[in-house]
Amino acid sequence: MNNFLVRILICLGAFSLSAYSYMNMQNKLTDLSIKIPELGKLVKQLHEENIRLKYHINTFENPENLMIIAQKPEFKHLRQPLSHEILVVRDEEVDSVKDVDQKEEAIREVAKAKPKIAFIFK
Repeated sequence: MNNFLVRILICLGAFSLSAYSYMNMQNKLTDLSIKIPELGKLVKQLHEENIRLKYHINTFENPENLMIIAQKPEFKHLRQPLSHEILVVRDEEVDSVKDVDQKEEAIREVAKAKPKIAFIFK
């Protein structure tokens, strides 16, 4: 009788442990299913904010807007460089040199002979 009672208690303990773990898993799933609509709303808000910011960037970078900004007094000192003031170092000129230090030196050599503004395309 004593041995039978111990077996029943062990079975009840195992059953209650498995029922507890199953209920715990169900609670976690319920929490996640509650969070899904909140996260969906957050994703939708972020998407709308992204669209709004893209529109703001496009309107700011609009050439008409940039021309209006260029007319403002705080930007009067800026000017468009002339074509003879721009130095373009092509990849072929620099890629023929293998060493990094020699590449920098080659760029400096070309830049010394040309105007002050240099755009380097790599």
